[in-house]
Amino acid sequence: MKPQKLFGMVLILVLSIQVFGEPQRLNYDREPCPVMGFDYLCKQIKCSYSDSWCDLDKTVKLSFRIDADGAVSRFRVLLSAGEAFDQLAIQGVSSVEWQPAIIEGQKIPVRFQLPIQFCKR
Repeated sequence: MKPQKLFGMVLILVLSIQVFGEPQRLNYDREPCPVMGFDYLCKQIKCSYSDSWCDLDKTVKLSFRIDADGAVSRFRVLLSAGEAFDQLAIQGVSSVEWQPAIIEGQKIPVRFQLPIQFCKR
């Protein structure tokens, strides 16, 4: 069976970023974000229609590094919704291009926290 988009909604809730070695409250010229936007990121998180666990409300909170070149790495699951949901969230975040944070005209690496909520419709 071909994987299909999740019937339910995927919501990106609150964004939290931290620059490595810097205070948390900085004025960004540009905050890091998916190149195509967060709505596009939500559409990349998929599971098969046949997966019965896709019909549940769950939240996964990820922490990951966004390098100065936009590469994502060093994933940590801060709030798990179970291995299947955790892997869907990590695969979705990894599947899109990211714009790095910019402060004072310089691209900088940041640690980014992203809650992803899976909601049934």
